[in-house]
Amino acid sequence: MGKSLNINQFAILLIASLANNSKVIDCKNQDNKVAVIPVDYKQRIENILCTENGWQEKFSALINVKEYFDDHFAWEQQLASQIKTILKKMGKKMKYNIEGDSIKISFSKKEVDFLLSHFKDEKIVEKMNHFTSLLGDYIYSRDYQEEFYDYSAISVQYMKKINQGKRV
Repeated sequence: MGKSLNINQFAILLIASLANNSKVIDCKNQDNKVAVIPVDYKQRIENILCTENGWQEKFSALINVKEYFDDHFAWEQQLASQIKTILKKMGKKMKYNIEGDSIKISFSKKEVDFLLSHFKDEKIVEKMNHFTSLLGDYIYSRDYQEEFYDYSAISVQYMKKINQGKRV
């Protein structure tokens, strides 16, 4: 595993990718794109990283997985803090969508382009596009978990196994 983005870079690229690839349009300003963050995004990140299919290695270019698995709660808190700071600096307001259990943030094309301009490596941007598509994927919804497969339960077992190894 090579070098990963720092948590600030990850937060910026996460927000930019969510907005850039969003199908949601701001009703007040139809040129704007709306980044949609599922309220359970922390659990979804854990589910993605705990899936034993190579994603942990693939996304290690985005997330320092050693740091993440050393204390994922601390990492998640840092991510939330970074997102909050970035949005505050940009003068952005988050809107909670109670029906969709998501947080929505509207961005102009110029703002999205500015955020993306920090990332020249197309492979990193492609990996984040894949990551954000998974973050919003139906397979991590409550509907899917109750009907077909509970990724959260598997992730909890994975994390318990890691934590038991730390205590030995």
